[in-house]
Amino acid sequence: MDNKYLYVLIILFTFSIYHCKQRNDLINIYDLSGEANLNIKPFKSFLSNPQLDTVFNNHGMMTSNLCSRYKNKILFVEIWFAGCNGTKYEVPFFNSLQEKYQSKNIAFITICLNSDKVESEFKINKNQMFGDHYLLNLGQSNQFIDGYDIQSYPYFMIFGIHKNLLYGDAPRPSSPILDSILNNLSANFN
Repeated sequence: MDNKYLYVLIILFTFSIYHCKQRNDLINIYDLSGEANLNIKPFKSFLSNPQLDTVFNNHGMMTSNLCSRYKNKILFVEIWFAGCNGTKYEVPFFNSLQEKYQSKNIAFITICLNSDKVESEFKINKNQMFGDHYLLNLGQSNQFIDGYDIQSYPYFMIFGIHKNLLYGDAPRPSSPILDSILNNLSANFN
């Protein structure tokens, strides 16, 4: 290979890394597909809103990451899959809410189910889905769907600061009601 081309590739690669870091949109993707099953207890077996670590039965990276990374934060969670057109529609609203509440105690994450890793990462980048994203394998996805009784996509959930489920079928980011809910939750936990 000619040295000119090598230098051009190095410059382009360096620029792309720098550009991502400068724009603060280098996306955090946590691929959990190589981990064991989630050991999710069926949601219907709980008398009240379960805590996230109870539902996930203290399952390794997912639970420890969500509970420690977002300690004292409300979690707004989007459940989606790579072929979901509704997710693409909600992205601008999701990103707008995330930006609006970035200084508050609310974190916005997505959990991708039943999707190929490469296709999921492509969709995340193409649709400019900011924030933290968790990718689950087929077995984990099925447990998650059964555990939370998910009937449609995209599906949204809100967990309180102690990671107890507050809204199992939360309004979509495009819903004007959601902003009011998030304002109230944020105000009550400050």
